[in-house]
Amino acid sequence: DGATLTLSPIHAPGQGVVPRSRMVGNATDLYCVYLHLDSVRILDLNSGVIQTYQDYVVSEFDCVLRPDGWLYLFVQVRALNDIRRAGTVDGGATWTGNAALVTSQGNRPRVTMSAGDTLILNYYGPPLVDVTKSVVRAGRYRETAPGTLSTTANAFQDVITDTQVDKWGFRSVIHAGRVWLAWSEGPFNTREVKCRVSMDNGTTYGPAFDVFPNSGSDELLSDLQAISGPTASGVGMAVVRFQTPTQDDPMLDQVHYTSATASLPTAFAPEVGFSEHAPTFVYGEVYPQLVQDATGSAGVCWVGFHGGGTALWYDAGAVSTGIASTPVRQLRIWPVPATDRLHIAWPEGGGLRDLDVVDATGRRWSVTNTSADGILVLDISGLANGTYCMRGTSDEGPMSARFIVSR
Repeated sequence: DGATLTLSPIHAPGQGVVPRSRMVGNATDLYCVYLHLDSVRILDLNSGVIQTYQDYVVSEFDCVLRPDGWLYLFVQVRALNDIRRAGTVDGGATWTGNAALVTSQGNRPRVTMSAGDTLILNYYGPPLVDVTKSVVRAGRYRETAPGTLSTTANAFQDVITDTQVDKWGFRSVIHAGRVWLAWSEGPFNTREVKCRVSMDNGTTYGPAFDVFPNSGSDELLSDLQAISGPTASGVGMAVVRFQTPTQDDPMLDQVHYTSATASLPTAFAPEVGFSEHAPTFVYGEVYPQLVQDATGSAGVCWVGFHGGGTALWYDAGAVSTGIASTPVRQLRIWPVPATDRLHIAWPEGGGLRDLDVVDATGRRWSVTNTSADGILVLDISGLANGTYCMRGTSDEGPMSARFIVSR
């Protein structure tokens, strides 16, 4: 129930920054799938064995795991807008699923699969220069045999079409014939969570609606999960609510949870605020994640403020439980907002390395730095206005901070 948590002795060796990871499991298998440099790696949490997907260099991915052990992987090829798919039934040792090109005009694949045989894919496509303003599309597949995905009639359609607004964190969940497609919409500091619902396994969708109308705060969709248990069957949603514009607020920011049932899929319950530890975004894709326990109850796991640093927390609606981990320390960055130069400071003797910048779409810029004198001045004149995450590794562990470019 999350009251007591211990770290598993099985882990991936320290290999630098991991910009994205996914945990997937079934009754017998449990994998941590993560992006390292240009490759997707799969850590088997039962055996400790790590396998690598080597067919393409990768900048983004998502995956689902079936009850029979088939893992379907969708990747975006680095420096291209190609989205490709592949399948493995042995934890990535061999890739014998029907690999194929999905589209040559796609960005940021996200997938979900029903308890039956329907898989829903979402992605930006075709990607615009300002990627988050791109149309979001949905693709619909059927698993016609183990390891084989086939597109359905009229499989692909545009589902979020307004190219004048930013669309962040889109994802879908399919459960009991319903598909919930949710996303955050609008510019930073005024985002709203929107949703569309399909009643026919993703064939058609109803109109978009606000999940939290007139909230007056900046809402970031954090996670969306199918929930199936003795007390509820439908969808659970985690949202981060930022109360102070332009920065993390360790006192007021909070993770909120809401849910809807399959019988009333557009009627989301009153939201519940979690925890006394405000979330903080240490890396680009480390958002609070929903977890369903054996009883069907939903909890949230997130990186949150703790004293002068951060820690990993879990909350199922009661008192937050801290999870032992290496603390993630904060970089000091000024000025905020920044224009053309950014000053970065860290504890003397820390030796900052593996430094990079990530924007809201996951795009990365590497920064060369081997200095250990505790300060760096970075030329950011080439960055567009927006919010970014600076992250790196020091001798004392990972370090990070968020910053805004505004001219």
